[in-house]
Amino acid sequence: MGSKFLKISLISAGAVFAVGAFFVTQSGRSFKIESNQGSHVNNTSTVSIASTPQAEPQEKTANNLSPISGLSCPNYNRRPVAVMLAGDVIVRPLSGISFADLVVEMPVITDIGAVPISLWTN
Repeated sequence: MGSKFLKISLISAGAVFAVGAFFVTQSGRSFKIESNQGSHVNNTSTVSIASTPQAEPQEKTANNLSPISGLSCPNYNRRPVAVMLAGDVIVRPLSGISFADLVVEMPVITDIGAVPISLWTN
């Protein structure tokens, strides 16, 4: 059993060393994420005002869909809210589920019962 432990220790130490060597050798390579929001504000002379109204409605119709329901909504870019509700007889009736865009019911292995997960986007 001692040689098996020694082999596992050497293999795991070698793996840790290999991962460490990879990150040390890759440290010279880096990338920079730059925001170009400031350049749009300061460089207003290059923006064409006539082309902006034509491009915006197409983008809005394509992008204002809820990622959960697929329906158009005004606040499509908000984070969805996930809520877990107990499915026990004691807590029934469950209120607010009709307002959810998506309801998922999961079986629970313990004695709690089924727990529906509701997701709201608006």
